[in-house]
Amino acid sequence: DFLEFTGGRPLPLTDLAKAAFHISIQNDTLFLSVINVLDYSILVGIDEERNELVVGIIDFMRQYDILKQVERMGKSIPMVVGQQAPTIIQPPLYKARFINAMERYFMTVPNKWTKIWYNSSNPPPI
Repeated sequence: DFLEFTGGRPLPLTDLAKAAFHISIQNDTLFLSVINVLDYSILVGIDEERNELVVGIIDFMRQYDILKQVERMGKSIPMVVGQQAPTIIQPPLYKARFINAMERYFMTVPNKWTKIWYNSSNPPPI
């Protein structure tokens, strides 16, 4: 379990690794959303020989079809009476939720090559 492995803390990535990871997640989830797929997860592994993080999107990858829509409506009824939001959501919302989770689980750790960007009209304090 990823959260157990990291102790609930985000996994640190270099700025280049985080940028590549972010672009990959954006592209993959956009594709899955366009073809109406949801119920996917991320698999994280470590290649100890190459000292690299290996990730991939996996899981059931269910089509958001009429059965899923009916299931969503059925699970939404408790929401009307003030309970939690439904667990079955439309693919674009699932994509956004997945990307937000990835932003929380992986963070950028600056190194000596990291460029720090700021607004020139508002320079950082000295």
